[in-house]
Amino acid sequence: MRKIGILAEKGSRIFDWQLTRKALSQAEVELVFFVEIPTNRPRRYLHKLPARVLWQVICTVEGLWFGKMANFHPPLDATKLNCEFQGFRKTFSNEALEAIRCSGVDLILRLGGRGIYSDPVLEAAPLGMISIHHGDNRTFRGGPPGFWEILNDAPRVGFIVQQLTPKLDGGHVLARGNFKTRRFATENRSRLFAEADRELAQVVGRIVKTGRLPDPEPSEQLGPIYRMPGIWDLVRYLKTSWLRRRPEIAAE
Repeated sequence: MRKIGILAEKGSRIFDWQLTRKALSQAEVELVFFVEIPTNRPRRYLHKLPARVLWQVICTVEGLWFGKMANFHPPLDATKLNCEFQGFRKTFSNEALEAIRCSGVDLILRLGGRGIYSDPVLEAAPLGMISIHHGDNRTFRGGPPGFWEILNDAPRVGFIVQQLTPKLDGGHVLARGNFKTRRFATENRSRLFAEADRELAQVVGRIVKTGRLPDPEPSEQLGPIYRMPGIWDLVRYLKTSWLRRRPEIAAE
């Protein structure tokens, strides 16, 4: 393995990859940074604006306790990839796809961004693209991370390391893990980032060593897709997590 691509959308918030980056530096692979430049915005609905504002307030307050998400800051020489949103899907220009192929990367590591990817960009590197879904895709797809588990009284919060496919959070599962559900969504998210980064570092280390992906887990039935919570979901969350002590759900 000579080169690994690092990909995220411009200005996007990304998951923690500190341990993964350390593993890559110790393996002495070359990192090639890509930054997605959307030429349009995904559709937004005005009636959802109050819920989005309240969610940002919740994340800001909880972020003071449990930490905020980092923003993507690629190096100045990062390769820019033009793309556009078509509904929920993100498509890349032919020039962007060719730039990835010509870079010589063997694998792409996606750190964050919006949209669902389609086959052309998923096949631009020989080993494809891997990323993390911060949820157990057998029961929770979509997001936000660690939120819906609380409202559904799920005893544990999970995550997967996956090779991406065009199916949302339905890629080839290379590793998975879980832990006891915490009281706050941002608390769950912080723990998810740490646990998933540790597992991703191990997966990437094996890929660098062997030159191939780990064998994926057998396919299982996928869970429902969750979206950004509505205003009443958030009110219920505030009652559940902020205003009333939740009992311990399960042993660690």
